[in-house]
Amino acid sequence: MSEGNVLARFPAPPGEGRPLADLCRELYRGQLLTWREFAEAYAALQAVWIRELQAGGERFVVQFNPGREASTAADLDPAALAARPCFLCPDRLPREQAAVLYREEYLILCNPRPIFSPHFTVSARAHRPQDLAGGIEDLLALAKDLAPDLNVFYNGPDCGASAPDHLHFQVYPRGGLPVDRRLAEAAKDMGAFSLACLSLAGREAVVLAGTEAGDLAGGVRALLAALGRVRGGEGEGMVNCLGGYYGRGWVLAVFPRRRGRPGAYYLAGEGRRVISPGSVEMGGMVITVHEGDFAALDEGTLLGIYEDVALEAPLVREAAAAVRGVLRGA
Repeated sequence: MSEGNVLARFPAPPGEGRPLADLCRELYRGQLLTWREFAEAYAALQAVWIRELQAGGERFVVQFNPGREASTAADLDPAALAARPCFLCPDRLPREQAAVLYREEYLILCNPRPIFSPHFTVSARAHRPQDLAGGIEDLLALAKDLAPDLNVFYNGPDCGASAPDHLHFQVYPRGGLPVDRRLAEAAKDMGAFSLACLSLAGREAVVLAGTEAGDLAGGVRALLAALGRVRGGEGEGMVNCLGGYYGRGWVLAVFPRRRGRPGAYYLAGEGRRVISPGSVEMGGMVITVHEGDFAALDEGTLLGIYEDVALEAPLVREAAAAVRGVLRGA
């Protein structure tokens, strides 16, 4: 990306600052006029089909968005990732793509395959893998800088990220996901720090809330470590994370996972469902890229998908209890 494609910097020099959300909206409007691929994708987004579905006593939004097929069907095999150019590295971005330079370390970009309006990708300038433990302070700072209108989400390298080899977050309008209502409720009773399990239809989340960024970052890292122990794996494990800054502090929902894609993704014939859950799906919006999946998705199938990919509730609660024990002993 050339220097001329950086339309703004945040933070700006003293006396020249504007809210980050305003800079992002200006970027979005400008790209509609200067980047044809994005303008066409935005126009297609206005025509997506949407329906609501009740499952497990919960409201879900189902979106038919064929423009997302490249992400949904991305080949995540390590050999395939190593062989393809990284599409988030600055020198491989489209010539027309512009950015807001965020804290010198990230580029805020309009997502060329949007789910929301607006929908941004916040990509590290340096090529390094998805790593929530290493990037959590950046996620928290970004959420605060974008509040109150925008929230942030993170897809783990094995559960929703189509570029698991390049650290990035995504930004969406607050209220754009059904689970946002639960986050807003958690914000009402916010104390210095809290960690609680939230049982949702077919899946379990851990909600962390607090007023100090250090406490939130430490809590997330402790949770990732505890999840690794209960799952018996290495690294950060499989998680999706979403949330935002709510006036006095942050509320984050972490969704532990045991599988990246459901069994139905790999079936042949009419039983196949090309649905690859990430943070958006865990938050209650299900993206379908085939019309047949959009029409056929019902309560049983949807709950089956969640139960197939979500970490079992007893293991999530065990990890959460371990974190509480560590925090009490600190």
